Amino acid sequence: MAFAKTQEHWGSPAPSLIDKAISLLSYEPIWRIFLRGPDGVWSVFSWELVNPTYFVASVALVVLGAWHGWLNAYETSLAATLLLIPYLTRAYEMNMASSARFAAVIFPIYLVLGEILARLPPVVSSALLGISAFLLGAFSALFAGGYPVF
Repeated sequence: MAFAKTQEHWGSPAPSLIDKAISLLSYEPIWRIFLRGPDGVWSVFSWELVNPTYFVASVALVVLGAWHGWLNAYETSLAATLLLIPYLTRAYEMNMASSARFAAVIFPIYLVLGEILARLPPVVSSALLGISAFLLGAFSALFAGGYPVF
């Protein structure tokens, strides 16, 4: 909750509660970026597209884990709560900015990913893990180099 309190000092004034509630209930922060890309130009390589995509993928993984019984009730409720906190507090104001970063720290998602990888052939699992390790290193280097990777 600390980030929600500190973020109120950045950006525009708070929206009306009704506007925010309607937007969140219609999932507008998630789909709005796909209608208008940054500066009105839609690009598949936009960093802005990563945030709602990771958020939706994280929700899908939690639902998949709960559906198959890979996550128990406590893990499912923890993951759902950790996804809802940034969505309900700052998704509207920040246009889902940093949602990928918030979704990346939700531990139960990794339990589901582990179950999926365990069911794949070893060659495929190894290739996916190698690609993930490369991307982690590349994004870490970009972040350390001062590029806006968030």
